[in-house]
Amino acid sequence: MEVLRAFQQLWNNPGSPPDVLSFLELYPQLAPEEILEILLADRRLRKVARLSDRLQEYLLAFPVIASDPRALRQLEQLQGHQAASDQTIADSFGDPCEAASGVDA
Repeated sequence: MEVLRAFQQLWNNPGSPPDVLSFLELYPQLAPEEILEILLADRRLRKVARLSDRLQEYLLAFPVIASDPRALRQLEQLQGHQAASDQTIADSFGDPCEAASGVDA
C-alpha cells in the first residue's frame, strides 16, 4: 500500500512524529481496511518511540473502525502486547516506584 509506505516514511523524517489524523485527512478515499493498517502502524511506531497512546482519538475520528469488532481487536492487541512487555520488564527489574520508596532523600 503506497499510502502506508508514505506514512511510515514520515516517521523516518527528523523532528516530531507525523499526526496520523491529519495525514489521513489527506486521503478521504481510503477504505476502512487501509485506514486500519495506517492506525496500526502509528500505534506500533508510537509504542517503539514511547509516545502517548492515541487509541481513543482514533476511535472518535473513525467511527467505522470503532464499530468494527475485528478492527478493535487488532488495535487493542497492540495494547495487550505492550502491557505484557511492561509486565515482563517489571518482573525482571522490579518496580521502580518500590525501589525508590526505600531510598532516603
